[in-house]
Amino acid sequence: MSKCKDDWLRYVLYSLVKDCEKQGDLLRNNLAFVTFNYDVSLENRIFRGLESNERIPNEDKIEFYNRKNLVSHVYGSVRRNGFENTQFGDFFLLDTSFGSNDSPKAKNAKICLDKAWSAAQSIFTIPQKKSANEDVLKIAKETISRAQTVYILGYGFDTTNSELINLKDLAVSSAESPAIHREVYFTNYGNSNRVNKSAGLLLVDDGNIFLESFMAPMTLTQGSYCEKSTKNVYDALAYDF
Repeated sequence: MSKCKDDWLRYVLYSLVKDCEKQGDLLRNNLAFVTFNYDVSLENRIFRGLESNERIPNEDKIEFYNRKNLVSHVYGSVRRNGFENTQFGDFFLLDTSFGSNDSPKAKNAKICLDKAWSAAQSIFTIPQKKSANEDVLKIAKETISRAQTVYILGYGFDTTNSELINLKDLAVSSAESPAIHREVYFTNYGNSNRVNKSAGLLLVDDGNIFLESFMAPMTLTQGSYCEKSTKNVYDALAYDF
């Protein structure tokens, strides 16, 4: 597969299936995602990748898809279940020649608009009360607090979002969780100093530590480890992490 038709999730899928030789192997993967995106392209890509692998028993795939903490959408998602093949419909907003209300085109348009309305009810924005999605937030916070190896990909370290999911729990030099030795890898495409400062303050309580254009991997207190890549996500996973 050429790189132009590829994406960074190939590395996730490879890690998921590389040791899958018998029933139960897929379920040994201790993996979870926390995302601020509304779309379910992440789930759909994993679904398509695993469904194309005939070595993995279907019952293992179903159990894996149904894990409660597998994907946490902090601000909600446009579909409740992203691990399925669902066609949204063939509706083009610029085409208003529906004809009668009973025509196939008009009926299809109504189905699409109903789906769009339903999807809009399950997404939230920053100003809205976080209690609206409290169950997902609880799962996201627990996932982060227990994580030992973390990849922060394409994230701008926005203060509001970081506080919302208690991202400070990842602080690799924190004495609050001495039993957890963490490895944290994050991307900062273009090496933005705003991101460098925010990440430094959050992860190691030092806003200057990531300001150098090249930063060697660091081993910090309690054996924890932190590394930055200034490449895009695909290249960071391919060449740095």
